[in-house]
Amino acid sequence: MSRAQIRTLAPDGSNIRYLGALGPVGGVRYSFTVPGGCDQLSATVGIPPTERTDALNPGRLVDAWLGGDSVWNGILTEPEPAPEGWNLTAIGSGNQGANWRATFSGAWASSVPDATINNAEGRGLAWQTSAIGSPATLFKGQAADSGAQAIDEMLNQITSKGTLTWQVKHTPGGDIPQVFAVPTVANRLLVATAPAARTLGGDINAICVRYQSAPDLGNKFPATYATTYRTDPASIAAHGRQETFLDLSSVGPMLLADAQAVATGILTRYQRASWGGPFTVTPGQLLTLGGQPVDLGVYYGPEQAMVCKLLLTDEGWGGEVALSTPVFAVGRYEYDDDSNTAVIEPFNSLRGDFSALTDERAGLAHARRIIRRWHDGHTQWRFAGTSKWHQGPKAKRPRHKARPPHDIGGRGWGGGGHRARPPHDIGGRGW
Repeated sequence: MSRAQIRTLAPDGSNIRYLGALGPVGGVRYSFTVPGGCDQLSATVGIPPTERTDALNPGRLVDAWLGGDSVWNGILTEPEPAPEGWNLTAIGSGNQGANWRATFSGAWASSVPDATINNAEGRGLAWQTSAIGSPATLFKGQAADSGAQAIDEMLNQITSKGTLTWQVKHTPGGDIPQVFAVPTVANRLLVATAPAARTLGGDINAICVRYQSAPDLGNKFPATYATTYRTDPASIAAHGRQETFLDLSSVGPMLLADAQAVATGILTRYQRASWGGPFTVTPGQLLTLGGQPVDLGVYYGPEQAMVCKLLLTDEGWGGEVALSTPVFAVGRYEYDDDSNTAVIEPFNSLRGDFSALTDERAGLAHARRIIRRWHDGHTQWRFAGTSKWHQGPKAKRPRHKARPPHDIGGRGWGGGGHRARPPHDIGGRGW
């Protein structure tokens, strides 16, 4: 018999059936992901495959219980008969956003993400009322039509380009949608008793950036482009120079400093090597910061997400003399109830994927606003925020817009309250 108790319920929460009352339950495995939440569950119920019970009907709610709390929940899919009984799989509550459309009214920016989630909840999505709000780095630059995206697609879009992530945290009180920055403060100690190999992303330490240095003004004054380099001197000294290319020319005109800031942001965040796992842990290897072992079957605690400090025992640093203690957010956590072990995979951080990091930072780049004026027979321009004017093509002095023939609001052209004369005299007299 498994330690975790698995039960199924009708979609409205009635007709509770504990599978252990039907027969022996084994092979229980359930997992969690970030982004996401409760991910997958599998189990086998040892009753003859010739017998079918409503407790196994697809679409029923599934709960995994440890002690007095629900630690995982989701929806049952079609069970499969097997010689040993019925094989069950369930899709976790963190994946339910894929089944609901992100519909809203009004402006996109003011409707994301709470309105779309709460609208879906009104139609039956079993999440708690969303109170995500509008974090500072939430990406709203790419508006979507109402209903064009699923809820999970909407959450991925607004978080992945804004250095955020999301989850639907399962608690005894319900499933709470959350958006937050990828956490970096450890709340667990992970003791690795076997050698752990690092994942090398590459020693890229110099970026050649192509950008638009002047706008297209027409009249033989096309847009101009330039290149600049940003480097990581410490990495070059340690590993030698390796260059790559970043094309920002399609973004629009920008200052040299703007282009360099994008490249600097990439090099600052890039992490050449990381421990990518996975780590298989047994009881006693996953601890609180105070050194107390935790129950491997429980993923969600009072913290927002699990962040592990990796303790490498009696192991070299891969040829490097000094290295800080690795800390990573957990991206996937799977618990095996039969063996009482867990598999932990680090969060797939963009910091270790140079191509993805480059795409993300380039997607956040934007053109600098251009200010124009007419001076001495030429159009002149400058970047907003700067004082230097640049000479453009010859141009005629722009004509001012003509004043209206009369003031609809009853006031004169000067705005001083004088009434405009009518275009003719109704009474037959001239002006």
